[in-house]
Amino acid sequence: MTSSNYVVSGTQISELTSLLETLGLNARDLDDLVTEEKSDEAAEINAEGTDSQLNYLIGKISAEELEIKLRAGTPGATKLDS
Repeated sequence: MTSSNYVVSGTQISELTSLLETLGLNARDLDDLVTEEKSDEAAEINAEGTDSQLNYLIGKISAEELEIKLRAGTPGATKLDS
């Protein structure tokens, strides 16, 4: 799960922003790439098992909020807030 530990320099962002503009692309053109990467991340987390899933969820929402969602029986039935 290294995707959440990345550091991007302002120079990299500037260069890639310029490339997008040169290619006539914008944020909407990146949507599918972002979705694909997050989907891959979710698959990795789920494949690693319960501990990995709990660590991820606690990092996104509090342990208390996770407990509320678990007790409500909503996992898998509704999308968790991000």
